[in-house]
Amino acid sequence: MSRATAPFASRSSSAAKSSSIVRMDRAVATARTQERSRQRLTIGVCSTYAPRACGLATFAADLKSALESSFGVQSVRMLAIDNSATAARRLEMKPDSAVLAYILEDDQSDYRLAARAANHACDVVVVEHEFGIFGGPDGEYVLRLLEELSVPVVLTLHTVEPGFSAHQCAVLRRACEMAAVVAVFTPTARELLISQQITSVDRVEIIPHGAPDPIYDADRDEARIAMGVEDRFVLATFGLVSPGKGLELAIEAMTSIGKERADALLLIAGQTHPEVRRREGERYRDSLVELAKSRGVEKNVTFIDDFLPVDRIAQILAATDLFVTPYMNPKQIVSGALTFALAAGCPIVSTPYQYATDQLASGAGIIVEDRDPLEFAAAVLTMVPGSAKGVAARRASRAIGSSMRWSAVGRELVSTCWRALDLANHTMALEATATRPAPSTRHLERLVDDTGIIQHATGVVPLLESGYCVDDVARLVTVSLGLTTTEPRWAATAARAVAFLLHAQRGPLMHNFMGWDRRWLDQPYFGDHVGRAFLALSQVADDPRYRDAVRPGLLDIVSGWPKHSALHTKAFALIGMSTAPSLSERDDVAALASRLIDDVLGAYERGHARDWPWFEPTLRYDNARLPHALIAAGTIYGRSDALAIGLQALKWYDKLCDRGSWLRFPGHLGLGDPHDLDRSGDEQPLEALALIEAHDCAFRFTKDSWHAWRAGQAEQWFYGANRLAAVLIDEDGGCYDGLEPESCNQNRGAESTLAGLAATTTARRLRVGKSSHPASVRPALLRYSPPEVLQQQA
Repeated sequence: MSRATAPFASRSSSAAKSSSIVRMDRAVATARTQERSRQRLTIGVCSTYAPRACGLATFAADLKSALESSFGVQSVRMLAIDNSATAARRLEMKPDSAVLAYILEDDQSDYRLAARAANHACDVVVVEHEFGIFGGPDGEYVLRLLEELSVPVVLTLHTVEPGFSAHQCAVLRRACEMAAVVAVFTPTARELLISQQITSVDRVEIIPHGAPDPIYDADRDEARIAMGVEDRFVLATFGLVSPGKGLELAIEAMTSIGKERADALLLIAGQTHPEVRRREGERYRDSLVELAKSRGVEKNVTFIDDFLPVDRIAQILAATDLFVTPYMNPKQIVSGALTFALAAGCPIVSTPYQYATDQLASGAGIIVEDRDPLEFAAAVLTMVPGSAKGVAARRASRAIGSSMRWSAVGRELVSTCWRALDLANHTMALEATATRPAPSTRHLERLVDDTGIIQHATGVVPLLESGYCVDDVARLVTVSLGLTTTEPRWAATAARAVAFLLHAQRGPLMHNFMGWDRRWLDQPYFGDHVGRAFLALSQVADDPRYRDAVRPGLLDIVSGWPKHSALHTKAFALIGMSTAPSLSERDDVAALASRLIDDVLGAYERGHARDWPWFEPTLRYDNARLPHALIAAGTIYGRSDALAIGLQALKWYDKLCDRGSWLRFPGHLGLGDPHDLDRSGDEQPLEALALIEAHDCAFRFTKDSWHAWRAGQAEQWFYGANRLAAVLIDEDGGCYDGLEPESCNQNRGAESTLAGLAATTTARRLRVGKSSHPASVRPALLRYSPPEVLQQQA
């Protein structure tokens, strides 16, 4: 399978004319949609790997298995880091077909060759980073790999310390810059990265360390009988034996523990670390055996000097009453052994290294602050089987461990890989978008006359008999004001549009429809058009050129606001109130805003009571305006409850529409069940614009760059990031009226054309001064899934 390419645009489009760009975008988008519908990822994993014996190699093997069993994965190819000893041993073994490339850690050319192989064979590469496995000072040769990779990278950091050296920081910063997503195992690791300015919070995602499924499934009684420890109080620790494990502390503590519990048994399971054995043989293990003898606890300490496959580890942990990790390094940010013990539901006693401190904070064990054998023994004795602390700790351990099953972690990482791919594709799309000319206004000029803007068009021909409406003229105010910043001639259009809205007003009520003969076709009433007009007029309420003309009408609407009104009408008004500081500061406006906020929040609470996290029973039209209103008004009026609900609802709606590299909006038939999205009817450009402007508002008030990125994604809906891979904006800037089941509605009326122009104006403004690199987004807030996963979940 060839790796995925940029979904919406081509890098070569910068030299093309507008029509060529549209054709190119459509062709690339069509190919992307067809490929994505059947795509299963090939994931590269760069790590140490068998036959190299180390904890990271075991982790990589478990990760490989978890990924291969996850939905949406075609295959996993290893980029195996070798040292000279492992390379020599590997040559004597049968070749491993899972290994795409071997990298001798001190050979820089190997890193480049492996990257080139991955570029051809993989969609995304997961790099497991430990300083000690890569060559060069502080493992800097990993940068050769990252520099050569053209596929997106998920960088998993296994070592994160509070005091990196200057060179370590430099290596990590450069590595993080070249990754689409940076993954760590704990919140503390993320904070350490941020505090040392190695990367930004936008980049970092927390993915738990995994534990194999057999750990969860082992039977305790069977394990204790098989190991002959039915009547013993079993303490255990396992892993490759080395001085850093601090096992002397546990053995010394057994002197006191044995006096209180003669049935106590400490199991120290695992072979000596290969590097330790290579340097000094079994001297360290022998010293531990001698220590146990000298303290008179040789009958209470058993060494299991074996290679430990997963099934054997599962048996040991199932038989264990209490797991101990007396590790020496307080900066240790992850421990596979502790992860496995939590997965098995073991209570823990540990020294205060960072991973243990994080994982045991909820009560799964005890941290012994000082390396004092008496204190360590006292902690162990409070956790004996049947004790209140022991029972509570086992319960907490099981709760923590439930999220660490490798199968669940594998699915999470696959989701992250899809996101990394989408981020990289979006970056390339933004590069192409930056070279795409701004849409023409020729079609807009066809629709606009000296009265307002004609509502509808047949194809590109204005349909004069459709006349004018307040809704569209209100939108014209916003668009013409935006165009004025680059084309001053549109200022006259903005002024005429404002005049139209004022002419429509009768106190708090407004006409909506006018014929082409300039006669009103309806009686004044209070509806959504009043809210839209209020929003449009608010945008010029603080402009000295407009202020005296528009403020009386705005205040008439405020003073005459009826007791009952539609939610969207309220939403438009709240957004308007947030745009004019002098208006929002008035007591009468603030009082109305408070009432409208409460009404919108109340609607949301009623929806939640029906297990439907939305404001209305059905998603109907202009949907994102509702969370937009709460975000805007909640911020302006200091209503944290409104801001929180607005952001929550916006993210839910965004996720509902998200299809990975494209969006599917609720259609004209309405949507009352998320599973019916694809049957909800034709999609309207108004929906894409509403989502863009809601994210724009959220970004301005929260400074969370994820919202700026998602606004850019929504803009791409107009350029092929949709279910038909159709480009909706033509060479004259006209926008098709919607996506029908198999094609675009060829008419290009006012609502759609104004939506297309407003969407591009807003998204381009958001990109000014912002990086298009994935560094500027916050992927951790939203989970992506490929189309196959969404269909399976439905």
